[in-house]
Amino acid sequence: MTALRVERTSARTPTVWAIGLFASLALLAVVPAALGAVPNVAIGSHGPSVSRDTGAPTAAPAVVPLAADPVLPQVVATVNVGSGPITSVYDSVNGLVYVVNSVSNNVSVLNGTTVVGTVDVAAAPNSTAVVAGEPDAAVVDPENGHVYVVDRVSFEAPGGAVAVIQGTTEIALKSVGRLPVAAAFDGADGSVYVANSASNNVSILSGLTVSANVAVAPHPVAVVFDPMDAEMYVADRQGNAVSVLSGGAVVASLPAGVQPQSLAYDPATGDVYVANNGSASATVLSGLAQVGTAPAGANPGSATYDPVNEAVVVGNANASTVTFLQGVASVATAPTGPGPTGIGVNSANGYVYVPSLTDASVAVLDGTVPLGSVPVGSGPSSATFDPVSLATYVTNSNGHTVSVLETAYPLYFNETGLPAASEWSVALPTSSQSSNGSSIEFGVLPGSYAYAVTGPAHYHVVSTTPPSPVTVGAAPAGVSVVFAPSVAATNYTVTFLESGLPTMCERGTSWSVTLGNTTESTTGDAIVFTVPNGTYNYSIQAPQGYSVASSTPASPVGVAGANVTVQVDFVRCGCSGCPTTSTFSVTFVEQGLRWGTTWCVTLGSTVCSDTQTIRFSGLSNGVYDFTVGNVSGFTANPSSGSVTLHDRDATVPIDFTANRQHHGGGGGGCGGGRGGNGGGGGGGGGWTVGRSPAYLPHDG
Repeated sequence: MTALRVERTSARTPTVWAIGLFASLALLAVVPAALGAVPNVAIGSHGPSVSRDTGAPTAAPAVVPLAADPVLPQVVATVNVGSGPITSVYDSVNGLVYVVNSVSNNVSVLNGTTVVGTVDVAAAPNSTAVVAGEPDAAVVDPENGHVYVVDRVSFEAPGGAVAVIQGTTEIALKSVGRLPVAAAFDGADGSVYVANSASNNVSILSGLTVSANVAVAPHPVAVVFDPMDAEMYVADRQGNAVSVLSGGAVVASLPAGVQPQSLAYDPATGDVYVANNGSASATVLSGLAQVGTAPAGANPGSATYDPVNEAVVVGNANASTVTFLQGVASVATAPTGPGPTGIGVNSANGYVYVPSLTDASVAVLDGTVPLGSVPVGSGPSSATFDPVSLATYVTNSNGHTVSVLETAYPLYFNETGLPAASEWSVALPTSSQSSNGSSIEFGVLPGSYAYAVTGPAHYHVVSTTPPSPVTVGAAPAGVSVVFAPSVAATNYTVTFLESGLPTMCERGTSWSVTLGNTTESTTGDAIVFTVPNGTYNYSIQAPQGYSVASSTPASPVGVAGANVTVQVDFVRCGCSGCPTTSTFSVTFVEQGLRWGTTWCVTLGSTVCSDTQTIRFSGLSNGVYDFTVGNVSGFTANPSSGSVTLHDRDATVPIDFTANRQHHGGGGGGCGGGRGGNGGGGGGGGGWTVGRSPAYLPHDG
């Protein structure tokens, strides 16, 4: 990665240091400020090359085009610790995180997200008597893993104390000067320097022994070690100076700005940066000389070195910003929440974590580019990075929790094939998103994720690469989605239109058609199906006494974007063509009535009327009684009787004779009785129709 830097004079090895937080937090006069514009300058970037103005990739990766911006980390755990957790340190010797609880006077020891021990630092080892309190800062000896915890108050001596912890056990409690607030490790001789803000001196601990107390300028509040020159720098807040110690003695007092508050060491240049809380600046020191002054925001109160982006990051408490410094230049300013403090840096990816003391959130920057803020507990005061688990621990000082954040990685879904501004969506097991653009982005932790993609109406997913589930590692991952138009699901009609069957009065039974797996019946002249495009087999079931002569077009019938009509022609079965299971008809033929006179016949329980011939069809072999209905002024002969069907149709002639004198009621009418007084039925009659030449045979 290339970063904007002043010219380096040499490469140096970074060291471990710690700066007390209590003084910094107590002096914060936080005034919320509107987030200002961020200069379009990036001193570090991660992920694809992008234009920050447009967010558009300048070069697409070979397989899956990825969007430009990284994603916010995620809170993976909220761990209960002691009361008032103010700061924490990572012990590289045992891989544990030590959380300093300023209210409950103890230290919570975390392995990952599990509390593996609680160390009481208010009492001496092997004692239950409370002799110290208000732990405020801590530093780790990277050679043996001892953790030095600064207690601001000692009840045994007129000063403070330092508790020494090994693993999860306190092994020593040593008295130091009054109101100690900060400590740093000297990598040259293995000693620990403790800044005593009220006694204006520095206590030096060699192992478990206080070897010296060295006077410095008034109100020392921060210490940092320069491993190149083996010098310890002490910020003297009321003296507006920085004391430089070497070999346990003060070798220089260098001028700083107003109220120097915190210190940071730049191992790339060997410079020491002094955040001046009262003069909105940072003094830059090199060795025993002042290099110059860099501008900062209002009330800079915390400072730390960013090894990835190679800059010192200063938190401006009353400006709600951080300033990035390289040499005496302010190279960028980025917005944060109110009261930025306790800044931490993820040395794996260069993310900068800025707790907002009054906003219950942590602002996250990628280089100098804000990614957003992550909600945490109340009063977040510090951020500590674990380089092994890659987790960041945020102490929530107003409660009793630590928020554990892990890096999330972009999971992108990029589509092709949809018209511009079409809405589509992607669902993961715990979240879903929609977009009118070509990309949908999730921020996820490493793992395997099942997904489902949904497109707009009339479009379907052709392919997704890689298919579900997609695996996300410690890098951005992407899925290519290809859409294509769907064939419109339009339906059309297939109409079967018949000819050759009797009228509905004469038909008696229905006919039917099976198209595909669907069967429809009717006594009318048409059967209609509604189907989509396709090819369909069909079969036609004729009514009794009829057969299908032809159907056009023949089965199968094709439907291709238009309605289709199938013409069905029925023919009546002849004597030589009808199967033995066919039905037959009885036809009543009248003579003697005036033209247009309506008459009727009841055959069995069926009544039909007409002005001419009356025909009953669909009859099986058997004997059927009939009655001729009364016609005023006429006598039917026969007026009743029976007809026998035996494998052929029958015809019954009915002769009507005009009455010369009309008396009585005549016949019973259609469905009525045999006649009334003076009527008479004209006598009954019987007909038998068989296979031999019979009376009035009818061949149809």
